[in-house]
Amino acid sequence: ASSGWRIAPRQPDRRALMRHKQVAIQPKTFVLIFNTGDEIIEGLNRFAVEQSLAGSSFTAIGALSRVKLA
Repeated sequence: ASSGWRIAPRQPDRRALMRHKQVAIQPKTFVLIFNTGDEIIEGLNRFAVEQSLAGSSFTAIGALSRVKLA
């Protein structure tokens, strides 16, 4: 049986960025799991485009090794 997790497409010079799974339809809700070293903003932006998300919010759980808030 499939767990429902999907792997983001590979970039030419990188491994897959993250796994994702839709956990609710209304409102449309996803869980995204990033790997160590992934660029979170890059991954979120790509995911939003791929899923045709016009407006979104996110909540983070976990740890970051380096953060730059702008």
